[in-house]
Amino acid sequence: NGLGPLLSGNIRTLRMANGRMAVNYFDSVVVYSANHNRLWCAQDIDWMDMEANDALCDRDGNLWIAHNWGGLIKISPANTILDVAHPQSPASDNVYRLKSYKNRMMVAPGGKSTTFTNAYLAPNVYTFKKEEWASMDRNGHNDNLFDIVDVAVNPKNDKQVLAAAWGYGIVELTENKITNIFNSSNTNNAISDYTSEGYTSTRTGAVAFDSKGNAWMTNSLVDNGLVVRLKDGSWKSFNTQSLVQGEEIDKIICDSVRDYKWFCGRANKIFLHDGEGKMAYVDP
Repeated sequence: NGLGPLLSGNIRTLRMANGRMAVNYFDSVVVYSANHNRLWCAQDIDWMDMEANDALCDRDGNLWIAHNWGGLIKISPANTILDVAHPQSPASDNVYRLKSYKNRMMVAPGGKSTTFTNAYLAPNVYTFKKEEWASMDRNGHNDNLFDIVDVAVNPKNDKQVLAAAWGYGIVELTENKITNIFNSSNTNNAISDYTSEGYTSTRTGAVAFDSKGNAWMTNSLVDNGLVVRLKDGSWKSFNTQSLVQGEEIDKIICDSVRDYKWFCGRANKIFLHDGEGKMAYVDP
C-alpha cells in the first residue's frame, strides 16, 4: 500500500517491532510508524559516523543500533546517545602495535597500506589495566583523524600518553582523553607536512619517551625526520636527510644506556641519533 517506493536504496536490514519499523541503510537508519509514516532519521551518532549493521526500535521509541565498531548503541529520536553496551574488550580486532608500560598494555589499532598511505582505520587507543579495557575518549576533539599506529607513556607523568597518528600528527591523551593534537600548526613547524602535487600528509609514525621525559617521534618524507617535544613543552627537530634520504621511518626507541634514539627505515636501515646532532646508520 505505497510502502515500496519509500524503501528505495541499498537496504541492509529491515526490522518491525513495537509499532515501529527500522530501515537500515548502514550509513543511516530511517524509522517509520506502523502506518508507514516517516518519523525520523538517524545519520550520525555524536562524533561517530553511522555504520549500522542492524537496528531495532524499543517500546519507548528509542533506537538500538548494532554499530560496526562502536558497540550496541541506544539513541533517542533526537539523536542523543542514551546508552552504549559493548563487551569488556577492545572496540575492534585491529592491531598495528602493542606497547606495555608497568601494569598496563596498550593497543594502537591504526594501519598503513602497502604503499604507506593511510588505511583510514578509526582512531583509538585501547588500554588494558586491572583486568579491564578502556578506549580513547575524543573529549570534543572532532578533528579529521585516523590510523593511530604507536603509543608511549610519559615516565615522568604516567597519566599522559602520546600517540602517533599516521597522516595526522601526534595525539596527546590524559587519562585516556584527548587533550591536544600536535601538527605543523602548533609546534612551530617542528612537525612538518609532506606535500606532493596538492596532497598534504603528516607522516608521524612512532613515538617514545627518553628517561628525562622528553618525547621523541619520527616524521617521514621530510628533511627533519626526528622531532622532540622537550619536557618544558618546547619543540625541536633534527635534519635527517643526509642519511634517511626521504624514506619512511618508524619504530623509535630511546636506550637506557646513553639515551640514544634508534629508529628504522623502509629499506631495513637502522638509524642512530645522539639527540644533539650526530647521526649514524647500520645497513644489514
